[in-house]
Amino acid sequence: MPYQYPSWWINLTEEDIAAHSNGCGPGAWKIDLVPDELLGVDFHLCCIIHDVEYWQGKDKQAADCRLLANMLVACLEQHPDKARKFVPLAFTYYEAVRVAGHACFGRG
Repeated sequence: MPYQYPSWWINLTEEDIAAHSNGCGPGAWKIDLVPDELLGVDFHLCCIIHDVEYWQGKDKQAADCRLLANMLVACLEQHPDKARKFVPLAFTYYEAVRVAGHACFGRG
């Protein structure tokens, strides 16, 4: 199952992506409170896509739902035999950005 990207993603340069993403969690903090990898599942690409969507500021709900979908893909790809145990972890990340991400959305 492939990762999901917004339709406008193909128009971005590598520089756009690098300039407007930092992985999981807010990049301005001095400590990394939100890890890119947790319990052996790497969510870095999921968070990169989500960061760039927040920078674009087009549709927060779609960006947050795509983050969840991509995190579920990451769980399935990286641990197909144990993916079910990682579902709550993906939902925890999703709930965090859904509730607390408003301040970061569309600040690009």
